Amino acid sequence: MSATDKQKLLQFLATRRSTPTPNITSPGPTPEELTNILTIGLRTPDHGKMEPWRLMVVEGEAKKDLAEKLAKNFAIEKHTLTPKQQEKLNQIITKTIVDAPIIVYVISTIDKQSHIPANEQFLSSGAVCMNILWAVNAYGYAANWITGWLAYSEQTKKTIGIKDNEEVAGIIFIGSATEPCEDRKRPDLKEKVSFWSA
Repeated sequence: MSATDKQKLLQFLATRRSTPTPNITSPGPTPEELTNILTIGLRTPDHGKMEPWRLMVVEGEAKKDLAEKLAKNFAIEKHTLTPKQQEKLNQIITKTIVDAPIIVYVISTIDKQSHIPANEQFLSSGAVCMNILWAVNAYGYAANWITGWLAYSEQTKKTIGIKDNEEVAGIIFIGSATEPCEDRKRPDLKEKVSFWSA
């Protein structure tokens, strides 16, 4: 790798950022690009070579079906909200899911009987999420890794086929940014980094 290429790569790594999901729209990656993105996603640290994760892609008409089912789940689980509040949040959920060209669920498949600690297996799933973000951004597309209700709702986990030994490590929304994103405040190394000494 040339010095120029190294500098470009370092600049990319130093300035990568997520795009808010409401700002993600078409176009998304081509099928070939998506295959490469997911391949890069799975090239991740994996103690014990356990592959403690799987990916589920939602695209095309399947997004509308998913949005409808999640909106129903939300109405059931959030029954304490007023009808107006439910309608507003249902619209947000539906728009977010339908507008993004591609959604990738990164699902942690932890083997609790393994000698590899469960937290290490889950961390490997988190690394998959980050690798997917890097790859998406390297192709010039926008992405956001989210969790929240969409990942943790028990009814929704059943809807999308999450098994009892599985958890959603992240939901990656992929597409193009409707507008440039301003960078946010980043951590101060002086506050976050220390050097151990005896």
